[in-house]
Amino acid sequence: DGAYLYAPDSLQVEVNFERNKNFTVQHLIKRKLQEVEEGYSYYLQNEELCGPELKQMSQLSEDLLSHVDYEICIKKRNKNFQILHTALEQKNSFQYTEAGKGVPMAYPFLPIDNIPHQHLWDHDLFVPIFWKDVLNRSNEGFEIEKDLTRNLLALPVDQRYDEDDMCRIINQLQSL
Repeated sequence: DGAYLYAPDSLQVEVNFERNKNFTVQHLIKRKLQEVEEGYSYYLQNEELCGPELKQMSQLSEDLLSHVDYEICIKKRNKNFQILHTALEQKNSFQYTEAGKGVPMAYPFLPIDNIPHQHLWDHDLFVPIFWKDVLNRSNEGFEIEKDLTRNLLALPVDQRYDEDDMCRIINQLQSL
């Protein structure tokens, strides 16, 4: 129901957003109970409740996030990213530059030979599709964005996953 807002040091951002009070946590409970698929509809419901407006995260989210050890998260994300990159670099047509102090949200895999998202979902590997709205734009252009929306596989690297999970992802992709 919210996130941290970061901006370049040179950009001054005034944050006068109201705190989000319109959310549900059912999807989080389902995930904690290992009922991820059952929780997906609750996740969609929560996304709808939160809406597109900028808001300050809820007090609940702020309290929960205050207990996260971010250094451990950073190490796990970087390690998972590197595992995927080492195994998939030669098959990845997405060229990226090192993020410096940044921490990866996902591994951007743009396979040379298209792999439909549905194939991965069918094998219990959730890979989101970003920027779906770009596919429905009626004005000219946005071909690069449309290609990324259709074909980019944002492979998970977050701290919930370990080396075994990364190997499962790699094996799944290599079996295609």
